Amino acid sequence: MNSLGNRLDDSGFTLIELMVVVGILGILILIAVASFGYSSRTAAHATCDHNRSSFETAAAMYRADHDSNPSHIDDLEPYIANFYTASVCPGNNESVLRYDTDRDEIVCDYHQ
Repeated sequence: MNSLGNRLDDSGFTLIELMVVVGILGILILIAVASFGYSSRTAAHATCDHNRSSFETAAAMYRADHDSNPSHIDDLEPYIANFYTASVCPGNNESVLRYDTDRDEIVCDYHQ
């Protein structure tokens, strides 16, 4: 018998076991990322709906004050706190809420 001994040291993991663990972790991370993306889109849509509802309320207040419909969404600025932040769609920072005079409602072109 040599000084190191003849027995194999069985205290570690095999390469196959490590690959299985890494594969399972990869699948779990993939599921978590997909779930986070869906949750983010759902939250952005809900926030946009809430902002549109606030602008609809502001439009009703404008009608009560002026006896006419607003001609542009900027007419509602005095009725909305944080007007410029609320008028930008959270799902798409390039899309801005607008007032559709034909349908007499606030519209988000991204979340139609």
